[in-house]
Formats: sequence, structure tokens, C-alpha cells
Amino acid sequence: MDLSWMGQIVPVVVTAGTAIAGLMKGQRRSRANIRYDAEILKELPPDSEAYKRLAEHIEDRVNVMAKVEREGSRKPFSAIWCFIFALGFSYAGVVLYALDHWWAVLTAMVVFVFVLFFLYLAFDYLVLAERDEKGNRVTRSP
Repeated sequence: MDLSWMGQIVPVVVTAGTAIAGLMKGQRRSRANIRYDAEILKELPPDSEAYKRLAEHIEDRVNVMAKVEREGSRKPFSAIWCFIFALGFSYAGVVLYALDHWWAVLTAMVVFVFVLFFLYLAFDYLVLAERDEKGNRVTRSP
């Protein structure tokens, strides 16, 4: 049974899976956390210090989420390029791994590090986030 086709299809499946995960993540996780915090808030006595702190925390998170949804952006063109590079590097890694040389496996490992790097970048570009003029994510210190 010839399973060589698996080496050619795995890079495509991994790249497509990363794209789907990046598109689906969005703000869903943040909304779920706010919903969970709101359920905890219902259980606390309204006159306690914990209630006030958690209410402020929820309000801050809602404000940040609203700002990101209003002013946030994605970089789909850059993500597409990253997926193309990841696919190309993954195919090169499979080809290198199939070679019968002592250096081929080591080179394939290095190439797969680049694949992971480009998949990370693609995922980062697909997430809705506040970005500066250059398109880089704006990070806020707590």
C-alpha cells in the first residue's frame, strides 16, 4: 500500500486547519469570559468589595472588546501570503525528509520551524485586533 500521498496532503490540511481556527476564534472567547464573569457577579452580594471589583473588571473588558470590534482590523492579504509560504515550506520539508542524505532530516526540521513561524503569523494576522498605522498589533500593558 503506497502512502506517499499522505506526505503531500498533510501540509495542506495543517495550513487549512490553522486558517479555520484563526477565523473562528475572533471575539468568541472574550465574550464567553465576560458571560462567565457575569454569572459569578450574580452570586456575589451587591454590597461586597468583590462585587464592585468584578463589576469594574467586566465593564473594562466590555469597553475593550467594543473598541476592538469598532476600530480593530485584520490583515487578510498578509495572512494569505503567510499561508502560501507555509505551504511551500511544508512541501519543501516533506521533499527534504524523503531524500536519502544525512543532512536531509536536519534541514527538514529547520524548514518545519519556518512552517510553524508562518502559521503563527497567519493566525496573528487573522485575529481581529487593534493595530497601528503599519498594521502591527497594539499591545497594552496591564
